[in-house]
Parts: sequence; C-alpha cells; structure tokens
Amino acid sequence: MGYSICMSENTQAEGGFRGDAEAIWRAAIAAVEPERLIRESVVREDNLVRIKGMTFDLAGFEKIFLVAFGKAAGAMSGALAEILGERLTSGLVVV
Repeated sequence: MGYSICMSENTQAEGGFRGDAEAIWRAAIAAVEPERLIRESVVREDNLVRIKGMTFDLAGFEKIFLVAFGKAAGAMSGALAEILGERLTSGLVVV
C-alpha cells in the first residue's frame, strides 16, 4: 500500500528537509509493520471476528463502518478492510 505526504509550500521550499522527513516517516512506518500487527491481532471466521481475545458476532451488526486516522491508518485500515471483506459497509481514513 502506498503513502503520500502533504506539506506546505514553505516546507517544500526548504529543499532537503522534505526528503529527510519523508525518509524518517517511511522508516518509522516500516519498523512497526502496521499491516502485520492487524493481521496478527484480528482473525475472522465466517461471522465471528476475534480481536485480541475478544469475539464479536458480525451477524449482530447491520452495518460496519471503519474509521481510522494517524500515520499508520492507511496500512492498518487496508488490512482490516481485507479481513472484514463484504461485511464492511464504508469507512473514513485520514493519514
């Protein structure tokens, strides 16, 4: 999954700092492997979803919305969306 960074024109004008900041940001995301963390913590078997020892029966929910924000929101929400599959109604992700 790709990421993009938005910076103001002033920040972009500072030249090398933008590249350095982006490299640091990408290294931080890679170090924690957010997709792997979700896949290890969330397991779906039919209508049952287990998250860190808690079990949820998706049959009890008419709609399921995913809301995520933060540096790793894109990767983590992507992994969770794959796990939830057709049961996911919609979502909002702010990176």
